[in-house]
Parts: sequence; structure tokens; C-alpha cells
Amino acid sequence: MFDFAAAQLELDRCRARGRQRALLAVCAAVGCVPLLFLLPRMAVVVGIAAAGEAALATYSVVSYHDLRRRLALSRDAYFIPDVRRYGLAMSAPRQRAILARSLLRLPAEAAMPLSVLLRDRIADFWPDLENLAHELASPANVVEPTSAIACYELLTHGSESPLYNPVVPREELALRVHHIRAGIHQN
Repeated sequence: MFDFAAAQLELDRCRARGRQRALLAVCAAVGCVPLLFLLPRMAVVVGIAAAGEAALATYSVVSYHDLRRRLALSRDAYFIPDVRRYGLAMSAPRQRAILARSLLRLPAEAAMPLSVLLRDRIADFWPDLENLAHELASPANVVEPTSAIACYELLTHGSESPLYNPVVPREELALRVHHIRAGIHQN
């Protein structure tokens, strides 16, 4: 069982650390400017510290977004305000249209010379993928946030996606499409 209360605390910590580190990076960078004229060597050290803080701030922001995305795949996590907002944004009509267009572009993208998409899987599962795209785009349907996020993951997380990774069993693509479609209902 996943501890969603602890996950909410971790989201809050990641967001707070990101802000603190970004503020420290900005302060160090601003403090570096007068040091250029007074103590150039010290300015280099402070500049390196500013860059380090900026990198840590970026890491905190990426950690926050990754945790929020993973949590949003579980309906049980939607009591967390950040997760709920993210899920609702991902299942909004505009985002659904983007996901549908991405699905419909798969055959053309797979045919490109340097494509990392698995052509045979897209060809084999094309009717299911095309139907999924039309269901996502239809204003007559309600799409659960977990389904929209699962579709986003299918399209963007190459190492885990059966569209990109040949190690992931091809049957996994049928399971994922079925799982996504289970969260799409008529209005």
C-alpha cells in the first residue's frame, strides 16, 4: 500500500527545496557581479556555487514533476491538490486533442529514417491506437485523468513504453491501450 500522505509531504518538500535553491542561485549570481570588480577569484567561486544551486533547483523541480506524474496514475492520490490539478489539466479537451494528434502521427513518425518507434508494433496495433485517438478527441466522451496520463506516458516514456522499447513485451501495448480505454466513457 502506498503512503499518499507521505507522498504529499514529499511533493511539498520538493517544491519548497526548488524555490529555496532557485533563490540561493539568484542571490549568489547577483552577489557575483560586484565581486568581479573587487575579488575576481572569489567571484568565480560564488559563480560556481550559483551554478550548483541552479542545478539543484532544477533537480528539485524535476523530482516534483516526476513524483506528481507517478501519483496521478493512481485514483487514490487525487485527494492531493497538486495531483488533482495536474490530472484535470491532462484530461482537459485541449490536452486530449494533443494526445489524439500524437497517436495519429505515430505511423508517419515511425516511418522516418531515424525513428526510435517500433514500426511493427504500431502497424500491428494501429486499429486500436487509431480508435483510442478518436475516443480521446471526441467531445462526447469523458476521459478520466488516470487514462489521459497513462496515454501521455505511453507516448513519452520511451524506456517503459512498448511503442519504443523492444524489451517490453508487445502484449503490453494491448494491455495499456485497453487500460486507457477503460477510463473513457460517453457523456
